Amino acid sequence: MGAHAERRIEQRHPCEGTMNWVYFNKECYGAARVLNFSQNGSYFETDQALVRGSTVLIHVFNCMHCLDVPKTSANLRWNALAEVKWCHKLSGSDNTFYAVGVRYHYNL
Repeated sequence: MGAHAERRIEQRHPCEGTMNWVYFNKECYGAARVLNFSQNGSYFETDQALVRGSTVLIHVFNCMHCLDVPKTSANLRWNALAEVKWCHKLSGSDNTFYAVGVRYHYNL
């Protein structure tokens, strides 16, 4: 297999923060670590597998380093609805964690 092709066009910004996610209009929720973000989405790690294509509400509690990003549309979204674009199980840990990529929904 070849190398994974990068498909993102937005600049990603590193972040170290804590957040909660919840399936939209459902009771299932979890805690996560947010690790980077862009204008259109974010990446986080959590202990539950999320369903690809589902809508989640994310709420970021804190984030180190993200305050260094200028106040533009590329800032981290502290509260947002987002679509789960992918979810992969992380290896190399005693505990099971999942890497999750989400794309923010926009109000038109």
